[in-house]
Amino acid sequence: YTVFDAAGSFQETIHSGASTAALADPGLDVRMLYGHESSALMPLARTGARTALTLSETPQGLNVAALVDPTTTVGHDLCSALANGNVTQMSIGFLIDPAGDAWSGSDANGLPNVRNITSIAEILDVSAVAYPASPTTSIGLAEEDLSGIPTPWGGGPSTTDPDGTNGPNSSGNFPGGGIGDGTGSRKLDLDLDLLRLKRHRD
Repeated sequence: YTVFDAAGSFQETIHSGASTAALADPGLDVRMLYGHESSALMPLARTGARTALTLSETPQGLNVAALVDPTTTVGHDLCSALANGNVTQMSIGFLIDPAGDAWSGSDANGLPNVRNITSIAEILDVSAVAYPASPTTSIGLAEEDLSGIPTPWGGGPSTTDPDGTNGPNSSGNFPGGGIGDGTGSRKLDLDLDLLRLKRHRD
């Protein structure tokens, strides 16, 4: 895909397996955001949190699944935007390994114009965006309703409070498997290629 920056444009390719090392980091701590915004908006999900975020490497790129709380303003707005098709793509912020990329080629100004990325050192965030750098990314709502389905944080069906409307139980889990709105969290199925949050030619 083509990346545009202050110096013009260049072709960038992120190769299969580029995120393998970053995903294997035991300290992996990634937030899901909207528009890479972390100061004005609360995170939508986070690895290891109750609003679970999971990432995995596939031959097509980085695959992401998230449980988003629709009772929050940002969560509700994102679910609505995904449902009506106003938001359909993603971006990801990451740091590249010092030896993880290579430049080649030359543009009219003598600058290299082809970049191949083979190793990512750290994944900072995954974000739903209105204007992605790459047209190959996608994001959408899963079809299934997760109400009553056991979740990574231990929630599950309850005979006395099946919807979780009475709040968390003594273990801090919502029996309905959701975040407490009685419907369960919405699951986002995401499929995206890796993009750089900040682009510059080194």
